[in-house]
Formats: sequence, structure tokens, C-alpha cells
Amino acid sequence: MRIQAIGIIHMGDTKRMKSLTDFEKIIKKDKIDSVLVQKNDTVLFEYYRNKKMKEKQHKIYSVTKSVLSALIGIAIDKGFIENVNTPIIHYFPEFNKDKEHERITIKHLLTMTSGLHWQGNNGMIPSKNWVNVVLQQDIGNPPGKEMVYSCGSSQL
Repeated sequence: MRIQAIGIIHMGDTKRMKSLTDFEKIIKKDKIDSVLVQKNDTVLFEYYRNKKMKEKQHKIYSVTKSVLSALIGIAIDKGFIENVNTPIIHYFPEFNKDKEHERITIKHLLTMTSGLHWQGNNGMIPSKNWVNVVLQQDIGNPPGKEMVYSCGSSQL
């Protein structure tokens, strides 16, 4: 097992070394596959449970939703998206089914309150175009009214 700490530890910096050692113990105890901490272009900490873990793709499931929320914030900050209240019809003009569909915003997708009927992953996964599957759903609730856990929201 190999731990690399790059760019974070300086000569005589025993406090940081101790915290990295503690961090390593926690990672090993929890049987974490891999950890990579990067700031700007510098890798601060890198850990792999074994050699295979560095190259292996991992299923990260709902972590995607948190990363997506952060990326939306960055896109807003950089001016690529005006704000979270932007209707998704702006990005999917073919989605213009009716007035309720037009009301769905980025915020509704992020908070899973789009109102779109969600039939579950089994209805989406076999499809070659997950976005179309989600866009074709009927409205089950008015947008913003009710939270329904939906992987489809993050696909849009």
C-alpha cells in the first residue's frame, strides 16, 4: 500500500504530516478504494488501496449529484448559466410540451422537484438516450411542489 503526499508537506511540518497519517488510518480502516486531493494543478494527496484502483473506473452513484451541483455553481459564476431559475426549455427547446413543462428550471432538477414522473432507473438504463427518456415523461406534480428522488433529473 502506497500513500503519496505531494506539495502539501514541507520540511519540519510535523503537524500536517500527523494529520495525513491520521487521514491514512481512516482511509485504510474504512476500506476506501482511492482518494485524490488536488488544488489547482497540484496533487496534494493521492492514495490507492492497490495498484488496480488507480486505473479502475468506479461506480460513484449519487456522488454525481453533488459534483453536478458544484459544477452548476461554477457555470453560473463563470456566466455560462444565468442562474438556477433558468427554465430548462432554454437548453432543450424540443421539450416544449405544455406550460407545466416550460416551468421546470435548473433549480427544480437540482432539488428533484421537477414534477416529471419518474418510473425508476429500470425505465432509463436500457435506453441509448437517457436524456430523451427523461424529457418524454409526463408531469406528475407541479414543478417545485414535491421532491421525488430521480436519477433522471441529474441526467438533464
